[in-house]
Amino acid sequence: AGLGGPSVFRDFIEFLEGNVDGFGGAEDDAELRILLQTGDLDEVRNELDDTELVVQQLKAKLSGIKDEILTVTAEVKLTTRYMEKIEMEESLAELNARKEVIEGYIKKAQKRLLSLQTRYKELLTSGGGDSYGSGRSSRSSWEDIKSEAGGRSSSSSSSSSSSSYTTGS
Repeated sequence: AGLGGPSVFRDFIEFLEGNVDGFGGAEDDAELRILLQTGDLDEVRNELDDTELVVQQLKAKLSGIKDEILTVTAEVKLTTRYMEKIEMEESLAELNARKEVIEGYIKKAQKRLLSLQTRYKELLTSGGGDSYGSGRSSRSSWEDIKSEAGGRSSSSSSSSSSSSYTTGS
């Protein structure tokens, strides 16, 4: 609790809550789908690295909150003053709520990470490891993706399971 770091983590979580719109919301999912379908090896690797960093930071934050919960729980049991006990229980409730939020963020980030890892492996195996691998030839072109997003399907040339891209509001 007295490490001086909680404000940095609190700022990080507030950033996620305020600027990432649900951290994994519909807009983020649409961007991820486009990246997974049209991104080259370098783009997917960069997003993969960023997502791994976010997961690590969230897990560190969760660990810190769990430690704080243990500390405050112990303090509540030792406190004899009624007002202190109420304040500590309030703090404990806040920590538990934060813990749930962070666990949700971790779940979403891990799902994103799995999608990126899968696509990265596909690009590595189909493209021979180069940044602009031949694996893209069986995928939809950027124009196909844009037309699908607009509600029109210009061609059915995309094959394999990658053609399961759907649009919606």
